Amino acid sequence: MARQTFRESGFLASLAPGAQEKLGLVAQSFRFGAGEIIFREADSSNYLYVVESGRVAIQIDIPSKGYHTILTTGPGEVFRWSALVGPRIATATAQAREETEVIGFEGEALANLCREDPALGFEL
Repeated sequence: MARQTFRESGFLASLAPGAQEKLGLVAQSFRFGAGEIIFREADSSNYLYVVESGRVAIQIDIPSKGYHTILTTGPGEVFRWSALVGPRIATATAQAREETEVIGFEGEALANLCREDPALGFEL
């Protein structure tokens, strides 16, 4: 299970305590070094992430122009929503801009929680 601090991260802090408890059962901690690619466009999209510390650049590849950052996420912010939506394929590349810690929620496990508890799904 991930550290308890995820309950204080961004939108997760506003969830009911029961919802936080359920999410805590499927939360995992990940660390990425500065410059490390977290995933690439067209990779399987397995995890929804919430940034605990650090920054993550979301980039798209523009033919003939290369990679361009379209969004930078920081503490409390969410990225990789494609883990929840079929066909679960990443639509961008993510790169840690600095030492970064994230909480990951495996997409299928999170979808199952939402099916089992529609109130949790509604809150998310």
